[in-house]
Amino acid sequence: MSGPPAGFRLRGGSAPVFTSVISQPMRPVTAPIVDHRLDAGRRPFRGAVTTRVSARQMEQLVTEAIRLFQQQTSFFHTVEYKVLREDGGVFIDSDPVRKGRLNLTQGNLPSVQRAASGEPGFVEERHFVRHVPVLTGYARTLGAEGVASPKWTVLLRVDRAEVVEPVHRFLWTVGAAGVLIVGPLIGLLVSATRRVQREWKETQDERMHARANERRLRTILEVEPEGVLVTDHGRCVLQINPAAEKLFGYTASEVIGRKVNLLMPEPYASEHDGYVAAYLRTGQAKIIGIGREVVGRRRDGSVFPLDLTVSEMRLESGRCFSGIIRDITARKQMVERLRESGTFFKLLSEQLPVGVFEIGEDGKCLYKNKMWDTIMGQSNDEVFGFASAALPSGTWIDWVHPDDHPALTQSWVAAQTGFSRLQAECRLAPNDGPDRWVQIQLWPMADDRGVRYLGTLEDITNRREMTDRLRMSEAFFRLLSDHLPIGVFEINHRGACVYGNRMWRSLFNLTEASGSGYPGSWLQWFHPDDREKVEEEWERTRTTFARVAVECRLAEGGEDARWVNVLLWPM
Repeated sequence: MSGPPAGFRLRGGSAPVFTSVISQPMRPVTAPIVDHRLDAGRRPFRGAVTTRVSARQMEQLVTEAIRLFQQQTSFFHTVEYKVLREDGGVFIDSDPVRKGRLNLTQGNLPSVQRAASGEPGFVEERHFVRHVPVLTGYARTLGAEGVASPKWTVLLRVDRAEVVEPVHRFLWTVGAAGVLIVGPLIGLLVSATRRVQREWKETQDERMHARANERRLRTILEVEPEGVLVTDHGRCVLQINPAAEKLFGYTASEVIGRKVNLLMPEPYASEHDGYVAAYLRTGQAKIIGIGREVVGRRRDGSVFPLDLTVSEMRLESGRCFSGIIRDITARKQMVERLRESGTFFKLLSEQLPVGVFEIGEDGKCLYKNKMWDTIMGQSNDEVFGFASAALPSGTWIDWVHPDDHPALTQSWVAAQTGFSRLQAECRLAPNDGPDRWVQIQLWPMADDRGVRYLGTLEDITNRREMTDRLRMSEAFFRLLSDHLPIGVFEINHRGACVYGNRMWRSLFNLTEASGSGYPGSWLQWFHPDDREKVEEEWERTRTTFARVAVECRLAEGGEDARWVNVLLWPM
């Protein structure tokens, strides 16, 4: 124990005295020894306790804490720190070259000016030496209760390109507790940074997974030999693959956003809207999930028969429909010729890429071609270029999976009763492997030999898998987007919002019950002063199909409107 240093009065009060460590290498922190069991006026002065802390020791503490922090996390690559006296002089500096030479109050730095208010925070500014954009966190020490401590300013800098969030949390902690408890603060910062790293990695993994699914879907559509069209519930084309472009003679940019009626001849083009409206109203499908032969119209005006299979997808943004299209001109011509000559029929059928067969009224097979053998996984001993004469036993319904027998039997009875065509999608009988899907079509024929049925058998396993992937990819995108920390939305070619994720809804104070849509054009989301700029970018991307990237304010909030960064990709 020792008495208080010169210039300090302890006998008149019980508060500790704290002397700045800046002016001398070592200065004391001195507190009196009193008996708190007595009243304040009766407490005798019995001496004082003095503790000395050097500026070098505090600098080593700060430097070691920052070094440990940088070793334990790769989130921050370079961290600069400075501790300033009240007059702006730097007495702890991560830059040894300029240590003790700077007075940042004279540099008019925004961070130093804002720190004077006593509220912690961070600000974007230019580095006073390297002249690069940096994020500078600032805080002032609060000291401990009852201690007359100096007001030091703490500055912490990272390049703007590095992660900002851990710095922000660190500065709020420093501003609340003060530099006197740097050790515990660093521990909290390390824990928070690790948590941010984990969340960042999980978000990045989710984004990478979503991008991978999108790439896989795009690859499937690009290489799919059959035409694929995706339309919304308003009958506008959302997507078309290269096979469909080639089939109809249009490019994607000429079709996307326009009504699918463009690809139909009259009178079907005029009747199509009524068919879809009736389905949406009644739910009674005439083609969706069933498939049928229709007629398509090419860009040059020519028409051709096609086989169309339509699937419906129900998403948060509403219904959309995917169509698988195949030109069946050759098949139609083949069928007509087959009806003219049995021999010519067999000759052609052996060259077709689909299974062809013939059955009697009892359902027993009378003929099948080589492709039928291939699809059914049967051995094929060719005789003069024809399939072997060995025919399967039983009826044609025995070829398919037992679970599909009841529905096929019912359709078979209806086709026989009405002398009509039968078309069905079903699975083949189990073969110790994954289920294989086929499309079976039967056409009734009658001649002097009686009633027979000409059938085709086509393997559609890949087509069904692609349709499922289309549906799963869209649903997976919606699921992932609801967990992203940014607003994600989708608009159609007219600018109407058709989907918005959870973060997007929170920006506009929309609830789950209000749905994903937003009334009116998306341009109404933004501040009137910024709307013209956004509209110019919107018109440019509709013309050039280029990405939109613009910073603007939201319409809500008036003068306090929030700023957002809007990125828009055309699809």
